[in-house]
Amino acid sequence: MKKLVLLLAASLSACTTYSQGVDSEVYSSRPYDLAPCAEVVRERDALAAQYPNLPPDRTERRALGAFATIPDFRSAQEKEMRAIKGKLSAMDRAIERRGCRNPKNTG
Repeated sequence: MKKLVLLLAASLSACTTYSQGVDSEVYSSRPYDLAPCAEVVRERDALAAQYPNLPPDRTERRALGAFATIPDFRSAQEKEMRAIKGKLSAMDRAIERRGCRNPKNTG
């Protein structure tokens, strides 16, 4: 019985949990705060143009307690789309905070 429990624990420890997957989709806007506005806007628009049909955002609640270790069963495509949305969101926050879309502010 001990061996079975250890084997099960070892096999599950290699899985990425849903919480870890969601954490990897969160990007900081700090690098975009340091780049010139024109560059951030250009990079953001180019990335958005590559993925014109991103599904709409939906609010997701974090798993808590015993459910925090649920394996992440999302497809690779869904994970990639969520990561792209996270990157676009970080760029949007930096653009809005710095007023980069304002014609007077190009740098």
